[in-house]
Amino acid sequence: MKRTIGAIDIGTSKIVVLVGELDSSGVNIICHHEGPSRGLIKAEITDFQAASRAINDVAHIAEKVAKLQLNEVLVSISGAHITGSPSLGTVNVTSGDRIVSHADMRQARKLAVDVSPPPGRVYLAHLNNGYVLDGRPVAKPIHLQGERLESRYLMLTGDQTKVTDVLRLINATGLTPAELCASCITSGFISATEEQKQQGVLVLDIGAGATGYSLYRQGMVCSAGYIPVGGEHFTNDLAIGLRISHDQAERLKVGEKGRCVAEEQEKRETLMLLGDLSIGDRSIRQHAVCQILESRASELVSLVRERLGPGFDPQQLGAGIILTGGGSRLKRLPDLASRVLGAPARVFAGRANIMESVSAPEFTAALGLLHYGVMALQESANERAAANKGGSKLFKMAQSLFQR
Repeated sequence: MKRTIGAIDIGTSKIVVLVGELDSSGVNIICHHEGPSRGLIKAEITDFQAASRAINDVAHIAEKVAKLQLNEVLVSISGAHITGSPSLGTVNVTSGDRIVSHADMRQARKLAVDVSPPPGRVYLAHLNNGYVLDGRPVAKPIHLQGERLESRYLMLTGDQTKVTDVLRLINATGLTPAELCASCITSGFISATEEQKQQGVLVLDIGAGATGYSLYRQGMVCSAGYIPVGGEHFTNDLAIGLRISHDQAERLKVGEKGRCVAEEQEKRETLMLLGDLSIGDRSIRQHAVCQILESRASELVSLVRERLGPGFDPQQLGAGIILTGGGSRLKRLPDLASRVLGAPARVFAGRANIMESVSAPEFTAALGLLHYGVMALQESANERAAANKGGSKLFKMAQSLFQR
């Protein structure tokens, strides 16, 4: 019997539910549904009941369309409270001939991973960053000769209270969370190919309330986290700067004239706010619109550049920058991102093996959640078979918070 699983991407502006069916070849999407999100600001819960009702509404319709009941779901989590930090585990090679063994590698990994999170934090992911043998990076140190082996991991942590709130939110809808995944990781997982990750690529997932980023080098995530700036900030800036309503600002942002790079020839151009010459319609300077959007876009990309730190080198981005999420639709954003970060940028255009109805940038996090989450569940099952234990280690850590 085929296994069915749902993926719930909880965003600031919308909630997306994908329903997938697992078989030997992977996961096939049966249906998807999206609806407005409520009770969240900057991807964090501010009204528990409103958020719970919004999730329940979208999940219920998805179940009706798929003609089944979801028993377990993969859940995304996002927000500026999620950060990544390096962790190292170092051992001396034990054999007399100084040949690295599997036992050496396991011990180095154990020392890197078995570290308590900071107070008030909980682990969301342990991301392998490879090995260093006697000071030189190596992908697979097994059978190589050396004296000192170092295992490197990127440890993704979230605020304990906020992680618990998300778990409580899903439980309140009657659904069972199977895995909790950071959307900055799931977006990068699906939008960049394995070849691009090997070449080096930066993925920016621009949501309504926050922007997730994941930086890949040699196929591994070496930096990940969130910036508390998203598409909603662009809309608010236009509304305040031009003294127009939020809805008018949103239409202006997503319209043909909503560009984040100001051109010299546009300084004298104007556009009509409503375009129908009705009461309330008025002219707006095109250059002002572009300047407002450019200012916020420059801030967003500069904050990402700052968060990546002094070790960021655009020359190591062989595959450039991939922009995804609903906010990536802002016109000329790739040009601005390329100028600030120093590498070619483009908007994620889907992949050949992705069904067209969910190939748009705004579905990337949900799509990645489904595929990444299924992979995580399969790895957990393999770990349980090997260790004769039950439950995903990472999920049990988060679930234990809910039970307290």
